[in-house]
Amino acid sequence: WKHQYQAGLTLNPSWNLKSYAVDLTETLAITAGSSDPKVLSTAVLSAAIPITSEVGTTLGARWERINQTAPDSPPGNNFQYSAGLSVAGETAPFTLSARYAFAHGYRGIRHDVGSDLLIPLPRGFALAGVFSLSSYDEDGSASLPFLLGLNLIYEF
Repeated sequence: WKHQYQAGLTLNPSWNLKSYAVDLTETLAITAGSSDPKVLSTAVLSAAIPITSEVGTTLGARWERINQTAPDSPPGNNFQYSAGLSVAGETAPFTLSARYAFAHGYRGIRHDVGSDLLIPLPRGFALAGVFSLSSYDEDGSASLPFLLGLNLIYEF
């Protein structure tokens, strides 16, 4: 059995004709099985801060705590920090976002980079590109998975 509970709070203050966003969420998951129940708690804080009307930044932090990482082992913590930049607006002929995340803790050290690109085309078409790259150790060996995609979109 798995029980999951989530609560969140979002603030959208406006100042100097700019809209800011701050999100705080907490998720609690309890898994009961044949062994001791596992309790996983995840707290996430993120903020979106505009620089100009076309350029914005995002900052985030995530804290994950589990009551045991393996049978008969102590509890563990995992931390992730992220930052991103986005370009979009009426004067920009495209939408581009880029982000970086760094994590450490009981899951090991991990680096993630990613970006998304959306270019509107005439007659309801658009070109969407996505890229992501991660670096972490899995079972004692280095892993470097990536995703590269290009899609043609038609909106009707």
